[in-house]
Amino acid sequence: MVGWRAARSPRVAIRARDVRDANAVRRRGGRSTPNVLIFSDLSVGEQHGYSYDGWDRADPGLFHYTGEGQQGNQQLKAGNKAILRHAEEARALRVFEGARGYVRYLGEFRLADPPYDMSPAHASGTTTVRSVVVFHMRAIDLSGSHASKLVEPPRGGYIRPTWRPSKQPEPWSRDPNVLDRSRKAHIDTQNDLRDFLEAAGARAWSPQTGEPDHDLAWRRRGVTFVAEVKSLPSAGTEDRQMRLGIGQVLDYHALMSKRYPRVRAVLAVEREPASGRWHPLCASHGITLVWPATFDALLQ
Repeated sequence: MVGWRAARSPRVAIRARDVRDANAVRRRGGRSTPNVLIFSDLSVGEQHGYSYDGWDRADPGLFHYTGEGQQGNQQLKAGNKAILRHAEEARALRVFEGARGYVRYLGEFRLADPPYDMSPAHASGTTTVRSVVVFHMRAIDLSGSHASKLVEPPRGGYIRPTWRPSKQPEPWSRDPNVLDRSRKAHIDTQNDLRDFLEAAGARAWSPQTGEPDHDLAWRRRGVTFVAEVKSLPSAGTEDRQMRLGIGQVLDYHALMSKRYPRVRAVLAVEREPASGRWHPLCASHGITLVWPATFDALLQ
């Protein structure tokens, strides 16, 4: 049997198979033990119609979970019924981050008020719109603004990149993100940002399992920051690089917001952009635009 107290540690990874074997239940629900197990994989859930899974951005203490069933309208039966009736059946509602391989135990939850609603979603692998059950739940021992304590920075740390000159040209047939990361200016700016954050007491990390391919992320005062770094080698390439960076970090922000309660987007560039139009544009989309001389803005 899994030891729930030990599993509560964000640094402890558990094999999903061991959890299921110990409890003899299916992926969602099951009726043979005093536990109702919920496995929420935020990294792949959206493609199967589970786009509602994750922490509520307006109410960080509220967790949303899409019910059982990848095709057709979901109903309150089987695993969904087990979740809805967990309290009256005296069964613990236990939530895990991940669905396969190693998962992380988030803790014991209870249904909120209202306990669920019916929302539109795409059936798995199709464009067909159906109705799904979206459960609303809170951790039993956490509430409101204290919910950020539940979501700790991931175990992995920062992987310091190194620059090696490339003999290959830069055709658009290659991923522009890969091209940018091959530039020494990009590597230097990224490492300078990481060193600045470390000196300020914030631990940065590289992309972890289930996170998008950001350059680095960190936590400060209960907020998770996700950053895209861009080199600006010349005035002629500035517009292209800035457009790429804005699009990338907005995507990272949306994906990280499903995993962490409070997220801010950061676009770090090697120097101040020549055009002043990028400052208000970034600000209008909630992006903090910085370069080495202005990294202090991230501590405000």
